[in-house]
Amino acid sequence: MNYTAELYPALTMEECAKRVSDAVLHGGFGSGTEVDRYTVETAEGPVCILLFDTYYTFTQSTLPLCAVLDTVTGRLRLHLSVKDDSEYHSIRTYPAKKLLQLVEKALEE
Repeated sequence: MNYTAELYPALTMEECAKRVSDAVLHGGFGSGTEVDRYTVETAEGPVCILLFDTYYTFTQSTLPLCAVLDTVTGRLRLHLSVKDDSEYHSIRTYPAKKLLQLVEKALEE
């Protein structure tokens, strides 16, 4: 199952990328690794892509997270996508949703 969120944080692209990374790697979800990070310059402005592998200890499941930041709409947009293939998404733990909520909360602070 794939979980997504589209957010419009009132931050710069660099600040937003740092908060996403800090939340995933140090937010208490489990353990995580930043697999890749790159920025592509387009005619509409820069696009920053962050890729993470996270491990949720409670359910012993691995969740890949992709974060895409752009300013195509004229303001910063963050698109998050988490893939959860574990059997735990069908019971009360919902680790992918919890990971998205963790990132969303980090952007509000």
